[in-house]
Amino acid sequence: MTCQFEQGLTVEAAIDILTGTYDDDELGNVEALYIAPPDSNVLTDEDSAGEDESGLVDNLSGRQLSADAELRITGNNYLQNASTEENINRLDHTSGSEQATKTGENSKILSQTSHNDNIRTNLPQTYDDRPRKKLKKTTAVQKKSSEALEQMQTDKRQRNFDGVIGELLSDIRTERQAKKKKKPITKKWNTEADIEATNLPFPKADFSRYRDFSACELFELFFDDDVYDMLVRETARYAIFKNQQNPNITKENIKCFIGILIFSGYHTLPGKRYYWDSQTDMNQPFIVNSMRRNKFDQIMSLIHCADNNNIDTGDKLYKLRPLISMLQSRFQEHFIPVQYLSYDESMIEYYGRHGCKQFIRAKPIRFGYKVWCVNAPLGYLMNFEIYQGKSLNMPSEYEELFGKSSALLVKMLEKLPGDKKDLPYICVFDNLFSNFPLLKFLREIGYGGISTIREDRLPPCCPLLPKKNIQNKFRRGHCVSALNMDDGILVCKWHDNGVVSLASNTHGVQPIGKVERYSQAEKKTILVDRPNLVKIYNENMDGTDRLDENVANYRISVRGKKWYWPIFTWLIDVAIQNAWQFSRSSGVKQPQLDFRREIVQSYITRYGEVSKGPGRPMTSRQSLSCNRISDDIRYDGVNHHVVSVPDKKRRRCAGEECDSSICTMYKKCNFGLCIKCFDMFHTKTFI
Repeated sequence: MTCQFEQGLTVEAAIDILTGTYDDDELGNVEALYIAPPDSNVLTDEDSAGEDESGLVDNLSGRQLSADAELRITGNNYLQNASTEENINRLDHTSGSEQATKTGENSKILSQTSHNDNIRTNLPQTYDDRPRKKLKKTTAVQKKSSEALEQMQTDKRQRNFDGVIGELLSDIRTERQAKKKKKPITKKWNTEADIEATNLPFPKADFSRYRDFSACELFELFFDDDVYDMLVRETARYAIFKNQQNPNITKENIKCFIGILIFSGYHTLPGKRYYWDSQTDMNQPFIVNSMRRNKFDQIMSLIHCADNNNIDTGDKLYKLRPLISMLQSRFQEHFIPVQYLSYDESMIEYYGRHGCKQFIRAKPIRFGYKVWCVNAPLGYLMNFEIYQGKSLNMPSEYEELFGKSSALLVKMLEKLPGDKKDLPYICVFDNLFSNFPLLKFLREIGYGGISTIREDRLPPCCPLLPKKNIQNKFRRGHCVSALNMDDGILVCKWHDNGVVSLASNTHGVQPIGKVERYSQAEKKTILVDRPNLVKIYNENMDGTDRLDENVANYRISVRGKKWYWPIFTWLIDVAIQNAWQFSRSSGVKQPQLDFRREIVQSYITRYGEVSKGPGRPMTSRQSLSCNRISDDIRYDGVNHHVVSVPDKKRRRCAGEECDSSICTMYKKCNFGLCIKCFDMFHTKTFI
C-alpha cells in the first residue's frame, strides 16, 4: 500500500525517523530516501527553525535539514492501516488487509514541503504517539543514513562553486573576527566517531575505444591539425617579425621536426649537430635522409606559438600561452574519468634566467619551472598550470580562502567539462596544499579529499595529542583520531617511523590493515597496524610522480637557448605520455620506448624530405690541415691503399689545391685521392 502526506517531510524529519525515534519493527524496511537540493541562493548556514539534538546528525546545515524529502517504507506495522486519497490533508484509519486489497502494494511514501511541526498534526495517533527511544551515537546514525548521504552527495555536486565559496568565506571571516575579539568559535569533536566510507557509484573507466588506435593517432588526439596549423602560422609570422624571408615551413616540416626531437629522447648524442655528422661513430642516416641540418636549425630558431605583435604583459608565459591552452583543453576533453585524482607539483629542468624559475631543494630537479598538476593514479595529466608567481584569472576569494597553491586545484576542478564535473571524485594531495577550508569545500560540492596535514594547520581546538607525545608514549602502528562534527572532517595521527597526520572527509580509520615494517629492536620484519585512509592515500598519491618518471625516461635531449624551449619540449613529452597511457589502459602491452619509436618512424618516414645531394663535409678537429680525417689516422702509415671508385663514379680529389676529378679513392677513410697527391697527402711536414 502507499501513504502520501500532502505536506510531507523535511530532511530533518526523515533522519529523525531513521536514526532511532522508532524501533526497527515499528519503522519497517526503508527502501529509499529522496532528498531535494537545498536552496543555493541562501548564503548562510543559520537554521530556519529551532534545532534539537537530531540537528547535529551528519553535520548538516540548516538549509539542508529544511530541504524537501521523500521516504519510502515497506512492512511498517503502524502505517499499514493508512490510505491516501486525492486532495486530502489527513490520513484515515483503515484495516491493513483492506488497504492491501485496494492498492496491491505495501510501500509508503512520506514527502514534505513544510517544517516538522506541520507533519505532527497530520500523523495518525497510533504512529505519532509511540514512545521514542533515546537518540543513538553518531557512528550508528551515519551507518543508518548512508543512503541519504549518497543521494545528498549527488545533489551537492550540482551546486554552484561560487555559492559554496561564498558561504565558506563568510564563515572564515566570522571565525577571524571572533578570534580577534578573543571569543573563538568552538567546534565539537568526537574522538570515538569515524567516517564510514560511502561507496558512491562511479562509472568504470572504459579505454576500449583506443584499442585499435596507432601511436600516431593517439598522439594526434592532443597534437592535432589545429595545433600544427597554429605552429605553422605563428612561425611564419615570427620570421616576418625578424625581417627574414618566408621560410616556407609546412605542416609536414613541423611533424618531421618533432619526430627528430622525439628520436633524441631515446638516442642521445652530445649535441644536435652530431645527428648529421659524417663520421661512422656518430652518423645517423635515418635523420640525415629526412631533413637537412640547416633546415632543422632554421625551424628550431623560428618555431613560435604566439604573435609577438600582441603581447600580454601580464602573462609571463605569453610565448607559449596558445599552445598551453590548447593542450589543457584537449587533456580534459579526452580524459577518461577515474575516481581518484592526485594534485602535486612537478618540475621542468631549466638553468637559465627567467622570472618563473624556481629552486626546490628536495626535488630530483631542483632548478626549473614549477608546474601544478592534476593526475590520474597511473600518471595521465588531466590538467596543469605553470607557476609564475600569480595565477591568471584567479578570483581573489579563492586565494583568500584556500591559499595560492590550493586555489589552483579548485580552479582546475571548476574547469572540468559538465558531464565529468558531476562525478564524485576523491582528491589526494600532500601537506603543502592541505587545509580545513579546502576539505570542507570539497565535501560541500560532493567531492572527497584525503591529505597529509601540517601540525600548525590543525584547529587549536583539536583534541589530539601533539606528535611528540604520541611518538614518546605509543608504539609503532598506534593511531588516534577525532571527527570534527561541524565540518565532517576526520583528523588521524598514525605512528609509523615518525608520526604522520592526515585529514579526510571521505575515508576513516576503519578497517585497520597491516603493513610490513622492519623492527630495529627485534632485527626482523614485523606487521604493524595501518589505518584505512593511510592506505588509500599511499595508493593514489603518486600520479604526478609517475608522470615525472615516464617523462624523464625518454626526455627530449635537444637543448636550446631560449627560455621557453624546455617548456615546449616538456609539452611534447607529456602529450606522448598521455597518449601512451591510453594505449596501455586499453590493453595494448607496448612499452613506452616502442610507442615513441612508432611515432618517430611514422613521422620521419612519411614527412621527411630526401636530400638533393651531399652537403659540405665536416672537418676533423684532430686535423691541423682542417681535413676530414684525423691526423692520427692520416699519418699512421698503416693500410693506406688507393682503389677504384665503386660503380665507376668520379670523385673530387681531397688533396690540397688539387681540382682533379678522378676514379680512384682512399679506401681507409672513403674519400677521393689521386695518385699524384697520394705521397704528399700522407707525408707529415714540420715547419
